[in-house]
Amino acid sequence: SECEFPLDVRMFRHHQLKENLMSEAAKAKHNNFTVKEVEGVMLLHLDNKIVVHHSKKDKVLDRYHYALCHPGTKRMEESIRAMYTWKGLRKDVMRWCKHCDKCQRCKKTSH
Repeated sequence: SECEFPLDVRMFRHHQLKENLMSEAAKAKHNNFTVKEVEGVMLLHLDNKIVVHHSKKDKVLDRYHYALCHPGTKRMEESIRAMYTWKGLRKDVMRWCKHCDKCQRCKKTSH
Protein backbone atom coordinates (compact mmCIF):
# COMPACT_ATOMS: atom_id res chain seq x y z
CA SER A 1 0.00 0.00 0.00
CA GLU A 2 1.14 3.53 -0.68
CA CYS A 3 2.28 5.59 2.29
CA GLU A 4 0.92 9.12 2.52
CA PHE A 5 3.16 11.70 4.13
CA PRO A 6 1.56 14.44 6.23
CA LEU A 7 4.08 17.02 5.05
CA ASP A 8 5.13 17.74 1.46
CA VAL A 9 8.32 15.80 0.67
CA ARG A 10 9.29 18.38 -1.97
CA MET A 11 9.54 20.97 0.81
CA PHE A 12 12.05 18.76 2.67
CA ARG A 13 14.04 18.16 -0.53
CA HIS A 14 14.17 21.88 -1.30
CA HIS A 15 15.59 22.70 2.13
CA GLN A 16 17.99 19.75 2.16
CA LEU A 17 19.44 20.99 -1.14
CA LYS A 18 19.32 24.67 -0.21
CA GLU A 19 21.33 24.08 2.95
CA ASN A 20 23.68 21.56 1.32
CA LEU A 21 22.79 18.90 3.89
CA MET A 22 23.66 16.02 1.59
CA SER A 23 27.29 17.04 1.11
CA GLU A 24 27.62 17.73 4.83
CA ALA A 25 26.21 14.28 5.58
CA ALA A 26 28.80 12.71 3.27
CA LYS A 27 31.55 14.26 5.45
CA ALA A 28 30.00 13.10 8.73
CA LYS A 29 32.10 10.85 10.96
CA HIS A 30 29.29 8.36 11.57
CA ASN A 31 27.81 7.63 8.22
CA ASN A 32 24.35 6.26 8.82
CA PHE A 33 23.11 8.71 6.20
CA THR A 34 21.38 7.40 3.09
CA VAL A 35 19.46 8.93 0.22
CA LYS A 36 16.13 7.24 -0.43
CA GLU A 37 13.15 7.89 -2.63
CA VAL A 38 9.97 9.02 -0.89
CA GLU A 39 6.91 9.66 -3.08
CA GLY A 40 9.18 10.09 -6.11
CA VAL A 41 11.52 12.54 -4.33
CA MET A 42 15.08 11.69 -3.27
CA LEU A 43 15.56 12.64 0.40
CA LEU A 44 18.42 12.45 2.86
CA HIS A 45 17.75 10.01 5.72
CA LEU A 46 19.59 9.31 8.95
CA ASP A 47 18.94 5.85 10.39
CA ASN A 48 15.99 5.48 7.95
CA LYS A 49 14.31 8.73 9.05
CA ILE A 50 13.91 11.86 6.94
CA VAL A 51 16.40 14.54 7.99
CA VAL A 52 14.49 17.77 8.71
CA HIS A 53 16.28 21.07 8.18
CA HIS A 54 16.11 23.41 11.19
CA SER A 55 13.97 25.89 9.26
CA LYS A 56 11.20 23.25 8.93
CA LYS A 57 11.19 21.82 12.47
CA ASP A 58 8.33 24.05 13.60
CA LYS A 59 6.22 22.97 10.64
CA VAL A 60 6.65 19.30 11.65
CA LEU A 61 6.07 20.06 15.34
CA ASP A 62 2.92 22.05 14.57
CA ARG A 63 1.50 19.39 12.26
CA TYR A 64 2.00 16.55 14.74
CA HIS A 65 0.97 18.53 17.79
CA TYR A 66 -2.44 19.43 16.41
CA ALA A 67 -3.02 16.26 14.34
CA LEU A 68 -2.51 14.21 17.51
CA CYS A 69 -4.69 16.59 19.57
CA HIS A 70 -2.09 17.80 22.08
CA PRO A 71 -0.52 14.36 22.71
CA GLY A 72 2.05 15.30 25.35
CA THR A 73 5.79 15.14 24.95
CA LYS A 74 6.34 11.36 24.97
CA ARG A 75 3.71 10.45 22.38
CA MET A 76 4.52 13.45 20.21
CA GLU A 77 8.24 12.65 20.17
CA GLU A 78 7.62 8.97 19.42
CA SER A 79 5.24 9.85 16.58
CA ILE A 80 7.67 12.30 14.98
CA ARG A 81 10.66 9.95 15.42
CA ALA A 82 8.82 7.22 13.54
CA MET A 83 9.43 9.20 10.34
CA TYR A 84 11.66 12.24 10.96
CA THR A 85 14.83 13.23 12.76
CA TRP A 86 16.90 16.30 13.60
CA LYS A 87 19.40 17.33 16.23
CA GLY A 88 17.61 18.38 19.42
CA LEU A 89 14.24 16.83 18.52
CA ARG A 90 13.40 15.86 22.13
CA LYS A 91 14.23 19.33 23.44
CA ASP A 92 12.16 20.95 20.68
CA VAL A 93 9.13 18.74 21.47
CA MET A 94 9.42 19.58 25.17
CA ARG A 95 9.64 23.30 24.36
CA TRP A 96 6.64 23.08 22.02
CA CYS A 97 4.42 21.37 24.60
CA LYS A 98 5.64 23.64 27.40
CA HIS A 99 4.52 26.70 25.47
CA CYS A 100 1.11 25.27 24.55
CA ASP A 101 -1.51 26.67 26.90
CA LYS A 102 -3.92 23.75 26.38
CA CYS A 103 -1.18 21.19 27.08
CA GLN A 104 -0.21 22.96 30.29
CA ARG A 105 -3.83 23.15 31.50
CA CYS A 106 -4.51 19.49 30.73
CA LYS A 107 -1.18 18.05 31.80
CA LYS A 108 -1.40 15.08 34.15
CA THR A 109 0.27 15.66 37.47
CA SER A 110 1.07 13.13 40.15
CA HIS A 111 0.26 13.94 43.78
